[in-house]
Amino acid sequence: MCKSVHHVWMNLSCLKDNPQLQFLSVSAVCWLISFGFALMPLDTYEAESFLLSAVFMGFAFIAGIIVAPVAQIRNLLKSPVFAGVVAFWVLALVSVLASEVREISFLYFVFFSALPLSFVLFSVHSFNGFLIKIAVWGAAFVLCALAVFAVVSYYALPEFLFYGQVHWPLANPNSFAGLMSFGFWGALGLCVYAKEKIHLGLAVGHALLFFAAMLMTGSVGALLAVVLVFPLFVVVSWRYLSGKKYVLIGVFVGCLVLGALFSMPVAQIQSHANESGVSVEVLSSRPAIWQSAIEIAQGHPWTGTGIGTFFLYYPEVRDAEDASTAGLMVHNDPLQFTSEMGVLAPLVFYGLAIFILIKMYKAMVTNVFDRGRKVVVFTSFCALLAMLLHTHRSEERRVGKECRSRWWP
Repeated sequence: MCKSVHHVWMNLSCLKDNPQLQFLSVSAVCWLISFGFALMPLDTYEAESFLLSAVFMGFAFIAGIIVAPVAQIRNLLKSPVFAGVVAFWVLALVSVLASEVREISFLYFVFFSALPLSFVLFSVHSFNGFLIKIAVWGAAFVLCALAVFAVVSYYALPEFLFYGQVHWPLANPNSFAGLMSFGFWGALGLCVYAKEKIHLGLAVGHALLFFAAMLMTGSVGALLAVVLVFPLFVVVSWRYLSGKKYVLIGVFVGCLVLGALFSMPVAQIQSHANESGVSVEVLSSRPAIWQSAIEIAQGHPWTGTGIGTFFLYYPEVRDAEDASTAGLMVHNDPLQFTSEMGVLAPLVFYGLAIFILIKMYKAMVTNVFDRGRKVVVFTSFCALLAMLLHTHRSEERRVGKECRSRWWP
């Protein structure tokens, strides 16, 4: 860990004499600013946040691609993963052209474009490492700050909660849980990689912090994904622990303790629930909205309604008895892709995800990579698999009148 930070610091000290590092530094800073705007800290300016995130992502892409190795660009252009990313991007653009509300769809398309641009940017600089390290360390700092704020707001700042659920600065607690999940897997990877006790202790502490923040969102989908993938992580990482096997056992026990603690009454959340005048119950009635999404998709099978427009079409097909959601999203990403971008979108999505997972698996079992790279690969594999599972069940449990964080299924 320290070597990585020291390596970045040494490179930063050589900026004056290295134009390539200057461009990469600008690219990394712009990417981090784009990431910040993507979190939408001000709900009132959501559209502006979308656009600013896309603008700074554009700056990051241009600054990074100018100094990218030509060989790396050629290799990327030949990659099936690149073809899949472009195909998904094209489907999103087609949905914009077919949309009846192009202004909204175009805004979401511009914002969505940050994902494929990030993929291209980091892919062409994957062997350099400088850009990726700055972006990863910067994003990790932001995630840690958000996790700490989640804990503080859960107990002391009820005005930042959504019926007792942590979500700020994102609008949806499930999206926030997804961010915390990435932080959790990253911390677990550091638990395996760390060689010194102080780094190991920090990694374990951060893993428990991210897990606690995840519990505070009440997200069932994110928690289920972690529960299902964690055993796989333990099996794969066991041989790399070399005398530190107690670490993952400790993390597991710590997560169980946190789960028990967050099932206890919390006075601050009780007060918030009472003031809202809402009887907060379990949100588990997703089949109704999923059926409505299928009906919308049947009316627009090839192009969808346009990316970002589901909420406009949902009232027409909504079940009158379904009071489980505001109707802003499907709570199942593949179904949302189908309704907004057509039937080809989920096929490309699944094909791309499966291909990437297979490539990662092959990288894990090969002897080409050293221990450090293998830890990065299988940690990324678990994070991606957990994210993929989470996309299928975006559901949460809210804090009830008895004020319990009932996160278990």
